[in-house]
Amino acid sequence: MIATIAAVSSNGVIGNGGGLPWHFFKDLKYFKEVTMGHAVLFGRKTFESIGKPLNGRKIIILTNDSNYRRKGIIIVNKVEILIDNYLSSKDILFVAGGESIFRRFLPVSAEAYITHIEKEFTGDRYFPLDGLLNFSPASVKEELENGVKLRFVKYINNNYDSDPLSFSSGSLGKSK
Repeated sequence: MIATIAAVSSNGVIGNGGGLPWHFFKDLKYFKEVTMGHAVLFGRKTFESIGKPLNGRKIIILTNDSNYRRKGIIIVNKVEILIDNYLSSKDILFVAGGESIFRRFLPVSAEAYITHIEKEFTGDRYFPLDGLLNFSPASVKEELENGVKLRFVKYINNNYDSDPLSFSSGSLGKSK
């Protein structure tokens, strides 16, 4: 199964200058709890902003650079390989960004785990919020941190079909 996980500000920002424009301990804890023991997919730039593999998770990097190598990391150069391996699998692949990776994988995600940060931030990377129009909230938990409301929402994709043949390459949300 493919699932998307992201923290998104109220104006859609997910990043600024190669990093997160915020630091919310509760969101980092949520990310760790949800993804622990599973595969986590990052684009190369997003992974490099983190700088190291995350303990207890299989890290996969999607990059166009066929020469890119990192110790202890799985490198993939084709979206279709990940789709074929995870779409109908019981194993979960958590798609964790960045912007172009979210655009490619949100349409084929069965679930989306979104931390809605109820504050606007300045940024240069955005989450494709329009992609959530095909999702319905399954659970919501709200918390307050540093005076900012965080809404942890698990969404279910209304159009999800675990049959890999039902998704054409056009549904992979190619980035612009």
